[in-house]
Amino acid sequence: MSLREDFGRAVRQLRKQRGWSIEVLAANAKINDKYLGAVERGQQAASLDTVERSLPVFESASTSCFVDRAVGAKELKARASALVKEANTDALRRIIAVLEVMLH
Repeated sequence: MSLREDFGRAVRQLRKQRGWSIEVLAANAKINDKYLGAVERGQQAASLDTVERSLPVFESASTSCFVDRAVGAKELKARASALVKEANTDALRRIIAVLEVMLH
């Protein structure tokens, strides 16, 4: 499973937990509903702008896809370490690929 699919699945789960339709979430996040549907299905990668516009909509979400901006470096490193320990080989490959892109 790709990071794009994982992210889309997490968005869909959060949306459904709140009882929202795709149209409601899209309107609140100011995102096209067809695009949002493609993101949820893993057919389209979410842009950073889309993720940023979605964060306030999910303000109370406790999910690994959305990180609280107020959390300090120590807590972030602990969370990252815990996630890495739980990850299987495919997930570790994706983590490394993402980190390399982000840090280089």
